Amino acid sequence: MMPTTFTAPYDRTVSAVSVVFGVIMFGLPIVSLGVGIFLASRGVEGAAVPIVIGAGLLVVAIIGYLLAPSGYEVRDDAFAIQRHGISPILIPLATVGSVEQASRDQVFRGAVRWAASGGLFGYYGAFQSPGLGYFKAYATDADRLVILRLKSGSPVVVSPDDVEGFVATVGERITVTS
Repeated sequence: MMPTTFTAPYDRTVSAVSVVFGVIMFGLPIVSLGVGIFLASRGVEGAAVPIVIGAGLLVVAIIGYLLAPSGYEVRDDAFAIQRHGISPILIPLATVGSVEQASRDQVFRGAVRWAASGGLFGYYGAFQSPGLGYFKAYATDADRLVILRLKSGSPVVVSPDDVEGFVATVGERITVTS
């Protein structure tokens, strides 16, 4: 079978948070770098501080963007979570026990972020919620959630553009690989 791809569209929250914090996370470092360079050109002591702060914030913003999900690909033997310019996360389909559509409340109500983004470029990383326990999310739209329940290990939550098509495709391929 040919790989089937699904996009990872942003919901309103991710769009708004990404724009607002994107402006801050990219704008503040640029301003900080500019101030530092200006102060350094004037011989002001401590001019390196805003340069270091600006560079650090810029690195954090870039890393957050690179780790965020950008799409999904269902292959014959694996499920790939595509990211922006870095290696995809591969989950062998043989390790997937079931796949199901889920609601925002089922997944994120009462969730705690352990090492995760809760809106900047998506909802991705390690979470824990009353409904799912510990899980990993690679989602960008909290209204299009799918849970991949692994045979062993934590569930994985994603948000493909075509939820029904995704569930059908993964369901068919995990049946074939079982």
